[in-house]
Amino acid sequence: MFCVPWSLRDQSAPCSPCGPRFARAPVYSFCVDGTHIAIKAPRHRAGSYHDTISPRRNYSTDGNDPQRVHWKDMSGGDDRWKFSPIIYRVWDFYGPMFVGRLGSVYLSTYVARKNALPADVSLFHPRALEFVLADMLKYLYFDESDLDYGTQRWRAPVSWRPLRGELAGGVRFDVMPHGGYNPGKMYRQQIMPISNEHLLAVALRFTRNIVFCEDDEGNSPHVDDWIDITPMLALADQVLDSVRVELSEAAGAQRRQALEGLADASLVSDFPPLMWDDEEAAKGAETVSLPAEESS
Repeated sequence: MFCVPWSLRDQSAPCSPCGPRFARAPVYSFCVDGTHIAIKAPRHRAGSYHDTISPRRNYSTDGNDPQRVHWKDMSGGDDRWKFSPIIYRVWDFYGPMFVGRLGSVYLSTYVARKNALPADVSLFHPRALEFVLADMLKYLYFDESDLDYGTQRWRAPVSWRPLRGELAGGVRFDVMPHGGYNPGKMYRQQIMPISNEHLLAVALRFTRNIVFCEDDEGNSPHVDDWIDITPMLALADQVLDSVRVELSEAAGAQRRQALEGLADASLVSDFPPLMWDDEEAAKGAETVSLPAEESS
């Protein structure tokens, strides 16, 4: 398919856009507190300007270390969570025959930390990770204004998939638009613990152009029928499948201690989407705690 970034004509039929080739992508490697992380991802390719981020070789979560991570919040001053960006890339996807850009995929790789996490809670414990992820998803994707609209604008987690092999203890899932909001957008995320209190998150955000055309009856096609998201999801899965994590000796010891005595150290196989549009439910779960019998 002949796909180029120049837009010389309007899209007139459903199509499948083209993105960068994963086979030619470089591998980015970095360490966080001695834990080695590698991810393969295409080079930045976007028609508009973006502040890309490339990883340093080493990061430390010790605030006194010159190589410390730089924490940010993402929710207007709510400091329940802090995030430190490591990699940021954008890839445009183009339509055939001079249709131009039809959508983009945004890669964000970051270290996350929940403030005030109890000292006796380890994110390597599967129940702790599930509780903390529920809180993080609410922090990132729920806004009190959703209650004014009568529905939440995002559903998460969707397609919950616990990871296996060397990444066991982590999970991949989607964040989907809901209630008629955010058409053409979604997220796919992969999150795994790398210490008792830190998570590695690889998040991919998908956007597609708004459909402006109409048929003879004045109806516009749904964006899923107009711009195929399959090539974008395929690239995202290639990036996520490439992630490698080798825990440091200290992190490995934390993991063994957290899982000691557990008959089953796996995450739940099914995690239904959280319901934030219920006002009472939205007010709850502001703090994370483990049931006493699940603590290790």
